[in-house]
Amino acid sequence: MMPPRKAALIEIAGSHNETLYSQLLYLKHYNYHTTLICSANLKEHVQGMDCADETVYFGFDSGNPEQERKQTKELHKYLTDNKIDTIILNTAHGRTIRNFLLYRFPKGTVIAGTLHGINKLRGSLTQKIISWRMGRYYLLNDYLKENLYMVPHKGLRFEVFYPMFFQQLPYAPAVVKPQDEIWIGVPGSVEFKRRDYMTLVDVLAKMPVKLNYKFLLLGDGDHPHGNFKELKAAIEAAGLLSYFKFWHGYLGNAEFHAYIEQCDAVMPLIHPINDDLKKYLNDQISGSYNLAFAYKKPLLMHRYFEKYADFKENAIFYSLDTLDTCLMNFTQEVAERQGQFYQHPKWTLEYQAEQYVRLLQQ
Repeated sequence: MMPPRKAALIEIAGSHNETLYSQLLYLKHYNYHTTLICSANLKEHVQGMDCADETVYFGFDSGNPEQERKQTKELHKYLTDNKIDTIILNTAHGRTIRNFLLYRFPKGTVIAGTLHGINKLRGSLTQKIISWRMGRYYLLNDYLKENLYMVPHKGLRFEVFYPMFFQQLPYAPAVVKPQDEIWIGVPGSVEFKRRDYMTLVDVLAKMPVKLNYKFLLLGDGDHPHGNFKELKAAIEAAGLLSYFKFWHGYLGNAEFHAYIEQCDAVMPLIHPINDDLKKYLNDQISGSYNLAFAYKKPLLMHRYFEKYADFKENAIFYSLDTLDTCLMNFTQEVAERQGQFYQHPKWTLEYQAEQYVRLLQQ
């Protein structure tokens, strides 16, 4: 019997930890021995991931170039000493990853990585070097693969996986949702450049009837680069505080997922009003999508996204001038479409694991 292949999933950029668990799950589904390698600042976020056979931390979060060079060398030594034959970069862009890939690896080593925005394939010398050294990319939604014609990608191989599985946390708090309330989850720190909160506030303020809705702004309200204070002031001025629930400071994973699980829908609040938001149509995804997919929740989305199959199956659409009507009719439309959401085989572990491993075994 052949021993299992040894895979290392690496996140040394200190971000995108929300995509790690699904990948470990897919690898274990195909009997890989898994090592999770992270920068030290992610320790509290990844502790206890039960799909990793082992977890190792490196000090890539110091900001010191000399320390980074030393850590990169030690990481390469760790991988070769432990005869890890499959290397997966959770964030396959940036200077650190480029420098890491300039090392030589044993013949037969498979290297792949996740590209979090296909626009990174346009014009970046750093990304060209990464592509030359690696050649295999994961994308995070089928529509990004469909849009590859918009960017140079000759000679590269691509596969898609959805990071839509999350670890069940035994210490998740009990969340009590009033039976007569509709909860709409809006995940992410409050940042105007990422979500169009003000349109929602304006629409709610003008609605002739009061709805029994609660919009859960599931993110760090005190994020230093966020817009929580401005948004809360606007909500208070409009007399809409009863419509919203806020959090101050870091919202832990257990509490975050406990609330998402109780929501009636997930609302990305991505509207085509500026270039920052339009990038989500073609180049990248919002983490909101995968949270909806994980818990099989309908999405409330702008018609902007109606052309993509995932959303056509699982979203209720509105335009900016019909958002009020959409909210008033939400429960009725969900009831009428009961049993029609999440019917495609892609929403299963087996489908996603097969897609994921396919890239590694080509």
